[in-house]
Amino acid sequence: MTTSNAQAQIDLHRAKCFEKLEGDLAMADRHLAVYAALAADSAEPMRGPRIVDWLDRLDAELDNLGTALEWGLEAEPWTAVAMATALLPYWAVRVMSQDNDDRIVAAIEIARARVVDQPDATSEDQALAAKLLGEGARLWGMSGRASIAFGWAQDALRLAEASGDAAAR
Repeated sequence: MTTSNAQAQIDLHRAKCFEKLEGDLAMADRHLAVYAALAADSAEPMRGPRIVDWLDRLDAELDNLGTALEWGLEAEPWTAVAMATALLPYWAVRVMSQDNDDRIVAAIEIARARVVDQPDATSEDQALAAKLLGEGARLWGMSGRASIAFGWAQDALRLAEASGDAAAR
């Protein structure tokens, strides 16, 4: 995806989100904070025995999660990257809508721009981007989009190594 395509997607997400939240920026920020926290809280249980409970919980909040992620892509891009990373285990077992697919791609492009080939990127940022890119590559590869996934996987490997974070590998 080119930078202009990614920016066009972000602009589209921004317009949709702003419309849904009726232009109230403070409310949009609070909404993002609540649903980013929910996404973060879901990441570990989505990989364990409580997965069914969390699938039900996230299913019930899917529209809110999408709206929050859209707003995050515009207002707090790195929060959106963290949120997208936390939600990938959910989307690994649910069919991702085109809107959510677009949101993940936009988050991946934000992460790549911030850390790939950036000498000042922190190890924490590299690790987060590696997790997003690696899991995104796995999901895209499994859905028949290996040509897109391959570049993400390569970046994920480099970032994981550079970060020194064992969990990112």
